[in-house]
Amino acid sequence: QPRVRKYTDEEASSASSFLFTWNDSTTYLWSTGRYFFYSFIIALINMFLWFVFTLARCCCNSLNETFLCKPCSHVPRPSGYDDSCEVKVPIYFYFFLVLAIATSLGITIDGNNKLTTSVATFTALAQLGLTDTQKYLSITADSTAK
Repeated sequence: QPRVRKYTDEEASSASSFLFTWNDSTTYLWSTGRYFFYSFIIALINMFLWFVFTLARCCCNSLNETFLCKPCSHVPRPSGYDDSCEVKVPIYFYFFLVLAIATSLGITIDGNNKLTTSVATFTALAQLGLTDTQKYLSITADSTAK
């Protein structure tokens, strides 16, 4: 007996467009790619702010006179600290960066859960495909043996 196709051409085309279309929010590529996009943007912002803060903290330590170096300089000034500028700005930087790291962690955990589910689903579907192939080969072997 010839093998009967499970999917029509229209179903195969719609499955292909579901997997590889990127401009529709209901597709697989969009739903998995958005995690990478959001994580990448948060990581870029986080790295940029760490770079700016580290540069200001380490390189501007003797430049207490300039406006940009005052908030992050760790060298004490003779006139004392300005509470609103020299104390609160570094604390806000650290809290913002910790929040960005926590957000990245949440996105990573959510993406990992989705990938774990998709791998488990793929494994189950692959097993079904192997079972169908074994049945087909056994039917073919039985029909040629007769």
